[in-house]
Amino acid sequence: MRRAIHFILLITIILISCNSNSPTNINTSTVSDNRHIESPTYKKRMGNLNKTKPIKKKFLTIEEISSYLNSVNKLNIKNLKLGKFKNLKFDKIIAYESLGGMPERFSFEDYDTLTRPFTNQQELTTSQVSNFFSLVNNPNTFGGTQMSCFYPRLDLIFFYEKKVKFQMIICLECNVFRCIGDVKFADQSFSEIELKEFHRLNGELGFN
Repeated sequence: MRRAIHFILLITIILISCNSNSPTNINTSTVSDNRHIESPTYKKRMGNLNKTKPIKKKFLTIEEISSYLNSVNKLNIKNLKLGKFKNLKFDKIIAYESLGGMPERFSFEDYDTLTRPFTNQQELTTSQVSNFFSLVNNPNTFGGTQMSCFYPRLDLIFFYEKKVKFQMIICLECNVFRCIGDVKFADQSFSEIELKEFHRLNGELGFN
């Protein structure tokens, strides 16, 4: 009789022990929701994202600016109506693109210290120069409400014998411009319609 009781107690202890060591129930919904993490398509997509590098825009060096300026032909301005610019000596006009920032005077000597270095450059054709003078010599071009952002990305620089004679710094996000040089403008803001012409010029130059 005692042996039977001992045998029953032993079986009971074994059963209790087995139940305590059995795995707990798993929330199958959690596993189902995360299955895409293990899929080959998901892993490939995430792998490609991890390989993506930030886009870096190359700044022009002063050597590149100087070399390009030397390679550009001189403008023929004899038949152009210069208006405000009639007393300004220049033989080349180069447009420069930047990432934006505070307006600064360009000079070959101090270019490396500028906080707004250029990323692209392109000469203006005779036709573009003619259109530019038609714009800036038309009183209706100016007089828009001045915005306060002024984060210019477009510079038009006039050179004469490789020296800077005039610089117009234009913000394409608003309608404000600044000039550095002997040509003065009473109003330094474009009308909304005429600002579109500078957007068009910016596109023709291949700038962003």
